[in-house]
Amino acid sequence: MFKKKINSRYLRTVFRTRSLNLCISCEICRAVCPVGAITMEYSGGQFLPKIARDKCINCKACLSVCPGFDLDWQGIREPADLNDSFYQNQRASYTLYCKDQSIRNNSTSGGFITSLLAELIKNKEYDYAFVLNSNISQSQSAMLSAENNASAIISSAKSKYVPVSVYNLVKTLKDYPDKKYVVVGTSCSILGIRKFLGYFDIPKDNCLFLGLFCEKTMNFNMIKFFGDRYRTKKEKLNEFTFRNKNPLGWPGSVGLGFDSGRTCFVDRRERMNLKKFFQLNRCLFCLDKFNLKADISCGDCYIVGKSDSRGKSSVIVRSKLGQEIFNRYSYLFESEVETIDSIVSAQNITEKDKNLLYLLAALKNQRTPISRELARLKKYLSWGRDPHFFKLKLYLLLEKKKKFFVSILRRFKNRLRRSFFLRKFKSFKSAIFNDYLIPLECLLIFFLKSKNKAALKKSVKNVVICGGETENKGSLAMIFVTVDQVRRRFPEARITVLSFLYSEVDNQEKSKFNFELLPYSLSIMCQLLPSAFLTFRKRFSYSSLIDLVRESLESADVCLDISGYALGTGWGKKISLRYLMQITIARKYSIPFYILPQSMGPLDYDKKDNLFTYPLMKLCLRYPQKIYLRENQALKSIEIFRNNNFEKAYDIVLQNKFIDLKNVYRTNYPLTFNNLLPDAVGLIPNYQVLARTDKDNLYKVYAAIIEQLLNRQKKVYILRHSRQDVDVCRNIKNFFPTANNVIVVDQDLNSIELDYCIGQFQFLVACRYHSIVGAYKQHIPVLAIGWAVKYLELLETFGQSNYLIDVSGGLDILKVNQQLEMLLTDFLKEKEKIKQNLKILEGKNNPFDEIF
Repeated sequence: MFKKKINSRYLRTVFRTRSLNLCISCEICRAVCPVGAITMEYSGGQFLPKIARDKCINCKACLSVCPGFDLDWQGIREPADLNDSFYQNQRASYTLYCKDQSIRNNSTSGGFITSLLAELIKNKEYDYAFVLNSNISQSQSAMLSAENNASAIISSAKSKYVPVSVYNLVKTLKDYPDKKYVVVGTSCSILGIRKFLGYFDIPKDNCLFLGLFCEKTMNFNMIKFFGDRYRTKKEKLNEFTFRNKNPLGWPGSVGLGFDSGRTCFVDRRERMNLKKFFQLNRCLFCLDKFNLKADISCGDCYIVGKSDSRGKSSVIVRSKLGQEIFNRYSYLFESEVETIDSIVSAQNITEKDKNLLYLLAALKNQRTPISRELARLKKYLSWGRDPHFFKLKLYLLLEKKKKFFVSILRRFKNRLRRSFFLRKFKSFKSAIFNDYLIPLECLLIFFLKSKNKAALKKSVKNVVICGGETENKGSLAMIFVTVDQVRRRFPEARITVLSFLYSEVDNQEKSKFNFELLPYSLSIMCQLLPSAFLTFRKRFSYSSLIDLVRESLESADVCLDISGYALGTGWGKKISLRYLMQITIARKYSIPFYILPQSMGPLDYDKKDNLFTYPLMKLCLRYPQKIYLRENQALKSIEIFRNNNFEKAYDIVLQNKFIDLKNVYRTNYPLTFNNLLPDAVGLIPNYQVLARTDKDNLYKVYAAIIEQLLNRQKKVYILRHSRQDVDVCRNIKNFFPTANNVIVVDQDLNSIELDYCIGQFQFLVACRYHSIVGAYKQHIPVLAIGWAVKYLELLETFGQSNYLIDVSGGLDILKVNQQLEMLLTDFLKEKEKIKQNLKILEGKNNPFDEIF
């Protein structure tokens, strides 16, 4: 990764930082040098340290405080840890803007930093504020200067994206440690200052650190580039602002002022296009966008619906001191409490995922799959250091022309997309791909690989769980149970969950899991297949994570499938194919494969599908060491493929009632849902039922059920088991818009919280299979609305078949009312019946005991 050889004499000095091109031009090394051996020289758009060899005593002081060389101060090693770091040291977060409109208009965003600094100095709560002068140029280093005048602070407003020297600041801190200072800086600057304070044992309590959200820092050549590009022959640039709210407001245009008196504003998109050329090399490895070491972090507000043309700020309070200061001066701002998740998701943090890969590759000093992309970025940086900028001007010209040609191509594509022949070609291509190429390749894997099954080791270190849909609460409950059962047996095992719906879980939730979550879409599976003849492979999302998926499969000791229900003509051939590909890939990597209790069938595919699907199913269903099926009907459906690896078993969520949350979450996970009102009944719909019966009739049944419950003085809670059920829940509520006893729970409860709610109901009206399972394991009766055999067999197991509403045979509102009335009368008796049946069931075979 870093190829330059460094003279061993200078390995302990910042010469090493400069040679590796990691310098951020903070000049802390110059301030800490005991013999004054370091000076700064301008090179490649930066002020870089130069060491006088005759003076240097190799004391290592400069390197020990260098924030540029300290690539890994957070110790992050995986994406989950990176996501978790975004939420660290967070006491409160806000969206706000300054009430003083003159300050707000003159600032880059909401005026938070400027107004707070001015007030702190005006009230003499702090002696000095270190700020950057408003006018910056490449003729001299951009140095922070100490100010104790509010008007000078206000005049220095606006963000500067150039490398900032903190030389004056650290020298002042060293010479006058008893004074009180406010420091404004990016994450790397604040890291360096804190390292300096620690090196000289200077108290940190006298400093208030106000951190800036930072994506990239630009070198000074960017100023030169804009000056050369937009000046006339006799003009000279004498004023430059990266973001000026004139004339279009926030987020601002590039402002240029020339000695002729002419001013010029450049569209911000040009600045954004140039960032990858002028950013510092050190920014490629930076993970701290939100300034974790600051007392208060601040940046632009990009939250949808809350941004403003006059500018707003997103603020994160990180320390006790920061909280005290914010509370004391909150009167300066119009603010509203904001969730940290809203701020994180609104900021562009996808770049940090790449930065983590670059950082890990740099630390290993090895070539990795992303080194080609990193090499391209480093090439762009070399263009930004070129004083002639010919390539950059050509790039901008092509970008402008590209818009013109893109618009023409878009029109052509739209016309082509509407054409009859293209639609036919797409359907033909998809048919070839799904019906022939993928199944044929899977068959080849089975024929070419050894026929012996992989045996499960006694010591399990790596476990892969596949088939989990993290968006569905029932499937999430199966993930939690499986992770918990594995952790109980193998506490140190690495658990990886491969999910079809990876994107449906937000980053904050992913960071809390005590397991690694990775995507496992059909596109990723295709990339894991070995042959090169699949010419129809497309570009796909999460391509950067495919190496992590491949690595988890290569190291897996066992793979547990928790699909629930995926193999059957009811879901279509695409989902069935994806299911069979899971087993094929396990065969390719010789992973022992177990299918945990789930449904299968029917398997009456079309004749054209049978050409490859039937042979593939026959091979795939022989490979797993054990296939557990929940229903007798499933055993009959796959009788033709019957092997000695099939066995009847009950649902794992039903058999494993208690989950140790420490096995599932990294930290204690508090329940965020309060206790329900007494006499509560839950209603959990399912959007999939709408496709299997008359939609209007189904809504009438829901309305009749609720009306009957209200007449019996019950409180009805409408909960969603999946995000796809949101509209159904709201449509049901619309039948009773003014009824206070009909409550829609908009909160996105996880499976633990949903179970907690279900346990408080007198009984449940449910369409989701695992909501019924969740109710029965807590002895809660259910009026079940379903269409598949799995509903009938589950209810028969608990002696509850009288309470099944089968939508496949149509809906009879009168019969539903009778079933509900019977449940209202006998729900206490039914609770006891469910309890007795559950005791019998708990003594049955538990798949985890048999597998491990």
